Amino acid sequence: MFRPGKASLDPEKPRILIPLDTSDESLAALKIAVRLASRMRARLEGLFIEDDNLLRAGELSCCQVVHSVTATASSFDRADMERQLRLAARRARASLVAETSEQGLDWTFRVDRGDVMTRTLAAAMDVDLIVMGRSSGRLGQGQRLSSMSRQLLQGSTAVLVAGSRRYHGSVACLYDGSSLAERALEVSIQVSSRDGGRLLVLLTRSSDGRGRVEELARGKGLEIDFETLPDSQLHSLQSVLHRVPIELLVLPNSLPALIETGMETIASTFDVPVLVIGDKG
Repeated sequence: MFRPGKASLDPEKPRILIPLDTSDESLAALKIAVRLASRMRARLEGLFIEDDNLLRAGELSCCQVVHSVTATASSFDRADMERQLRLAARRARASLVAETSEQGLDWTFRVDRGDVMTRTLAAAMDVDLIVMGRSSGRLGQGQRLSSMSRQLLQGSTAVLVAGSRRYHGSVACLYDGSSLAERALEVSIQVSSRDGGRLLVLLTRSSDGRGRVEELARGKGLEIDFETLPDSQLHSLQSVLHRVPIELLVLPNSLPALIETGMETIASTFDVPVLVIGDKG
């Protein structure tokens, strides 16, 4: 059931999905999602999933909880697990309310039940962008992140993986002249122009996109810098990010390095938030 926030059902606004739990990674992803929603004038949709696997574990007769202070064990059944999940959902919702209130953002929050990955994928098919924690325990790490992001991008949903550190600096966008790169550029301009900020466009040698970039950014009040990369491999991107402060890296889903190595490699290579644009992004 949706629990609408302020004017939360404007159909014209982009929709950003943020899967929530009570972990530090989830809170970090939420903060990034709020900043992005503010710049994109988007609606934020919080989702908490009651994990079927945890509920089934509560049905096992051997399930016990060891208390950290007393080191004593007590039984823990499905009813206890459901209470804990309801409490976690309330905390997740409270975090969403707290983070969005100062920005005056439109938001919704709902609770679902099932397999976390399956339900997250299902919810993401109806939105424009999903923000995921880099190593959230509920969404998984490494292979699971790669599998989920691959399916999301195949379904044309844009994916943002939260960074491990927060920087202030330019929004950086890789532009190779492809249609997806143009979409990535449009998003980058939109995100940058809200603050009258700086945009760093990373051109590949195969693209002659400086004129197109300047055309799209005309009148936006942006300061635009250009760098030409020898290729679009990850090490070339890394060399730039080591020299220039970046707050967000925007990549087209057509990037060969992304296709070849997967999202988990991208996430582990860069410690800034990485937004990958699919066909619908």
